[in-house]
Amino acid sequence: MTRMRASSLLPLPLMMAALAACGDDEADPTGGGGTGTTASTGGEGGAGGEVTPAGDIASVSAPTRTQVQIDVTGSMATAPVEAAAYQITSEHGPLVVTAVSVDGQRILLETEKQKLGVTYELVVAAPGSDLDLEGDSFLAADTAAFWTSDFGNNFAAVEVTAKRVGVGEHVVLYAIDGVSPTDTAETIQVFDETVFPAEIELLHAAPDRDENGRIVLLGLDGDGFYAGYFNPLDSLPAETVEQWGYKSNEMEMLYISIPDTQGKFDPWGVIPHEFSHLLYNEEHDISSEDWSWHNEGLAECAVKAVHGSNDTATYWFLNSPDLATGKSLVQWEYANYAQYVQAYVFWTYVAGRLGGVAGYGQLFDQSGDPAAMDAFFQAELGQSFADVQLDMMTAAWVEAPTGPHGFNGMLTLGADPQSSSIDSMPALSPFEAVFLTGASGAITPAGQGPDVRIRGIDSSGAITDAAPFNADGGVMIVLNALQDPGEMTTQPGGSFPAALPVPPPSPRAALAAGRDPAWRHPPPIKPANKRLLDRWLARTRP
Repeated sequence: MTRMRASSLLPLPLMMAALAACGDDEADPTGGGGTGTTASTGGEGGAGGEVTPAGDIASVSAPTRTQVQIDVTGSMATAPVEAAAYQITSEHGPLVVTAVSVDGQRILLETEKQKLGVTYELVVAAPGSDLDLEGDSFLAADTAAFWTSDFGNNFAAVEVTAKRVGVGEHVVLYAIDGVSPTDTAETIQVFDETVFPAEIELLHAAPDRDENGRIVLLGLDGDGFYAGYFNPLDSLPAETVEQWGYKSNEMEMLYISIPDTQGKFDPWGVIPHEFSHLLYNEEHDISSEDWSWHNEGLAECAVKAVHGSNDTATYWFLNSPDLATGKSLVQWEYANYAQYVQAYVFWTYVAGRLGGVAGYGQLFDQSGDPAAMDAFFQAELGQSFADVQLDMMTAAWVEAPTGPHGFNGMLTLGADPQSSSIDSMPALSPFEAVFLTGASGAITPAGQGPDVRIRGIDSSGAITDAAPFNADGGVMIVLNALQDPGEMTTQPGGSFPAALPVPPPSPRAALAAGRDPAWRHPPPIKPANKRLLDRWLARTRP
């Protein structure tokens, strides 16, 4: 390839026409039919001489994020080589050309970084040219380089190159070689028409630091480590992140493991969840430690808000054995989907009491700190955190159509959650509650911890909150109401002397064999989450 010396040459057709006119004037100053030869310079020669056609643009493309390729037919003798001769514009701003080179019938423009998913218009205009070449359009970056996280190597940054596989109004899709997403058109349609408008209206306006008006979805092979993830560091300048030993793509994007989502980008489950994290990052301090019960729980709620249901989460809430023996709502293990779905049901219950789906938005705006949530519940619902949690457990069992003991149209479980036997009461962590079945008659428990709250619900749905409790044919709810997420010591739930043999549980569909679904959604990738990521990875490693 030769880099041509800068000049003030006119565009190809105009220059060729000028040269032809000069040749005719020299042969016949009066303007008559001359005999001068112009085959080597173009124009119309005398006596039917053959000429090389004037140059014309055949195609324009952007093979990489910093290159534009112009293929030309006809003469290249007067191709403009000044960067200023190539004007590239778009609805998202101009694209600056920094250098021009020519190789045969191809002109290669070096540019600043193109905005992914944007359509650019090229105009070639040398000084003094009146040639109209508007309308030559091309899409940015047929291929682009991205930094990704290697989950098998301590989340180290790895650079990959991916090809563009689809563009929508609010999204642009790339995929690395070796992965072939089968739902590209579906993903674009569902994201543009449903996911994007629903989440930005409910949760937060979409950021646009790279000024392309789109979210980038990068299809990868996650080697079984994840289904999708969000990296908050992409929202920071590269030079800032590099000081910490990390990399930033400096754009709004999500990472999807195509082989681990059955060959799909999955706009029905993975993308709404991860897009919620992207918007959460705009609402909350990136340097803070996540309250995962808030961030992850609301990400599961986003799936419901977008598509009207989250059947997977509901199914797991009803059938997860871990919830039968109790899991803290706030103190997370970072690799247990039972906690994702428990938080999903809790936030959905609260949203119902706040008036419906819009309640998710109110909850999204909160910090997730349990103390702050207690103040929020006091202000909005007139109850403490512990009261709200106890009522949520009651709603899961009673499912009243309205009021504090139901989901107010937000959720239908359709079956009783799993429970433990009343004669096998486990010790409870803060914010942990369980259902106990097998009660008979009036019950006065003994030996419970100082922060343990108990509620009895009989077969008719009648509630007792003080001993003796009546839970005939119903359930006892036992909650550790200590509002201290840093306290790791459990408290005894107590003993319940009056009990009947526990009937066998109703037949339930077995949970799918294999890994806990928490492997699909790692904590957001950022330095403050390193210990959470390590804990998550240790429990979910394929």
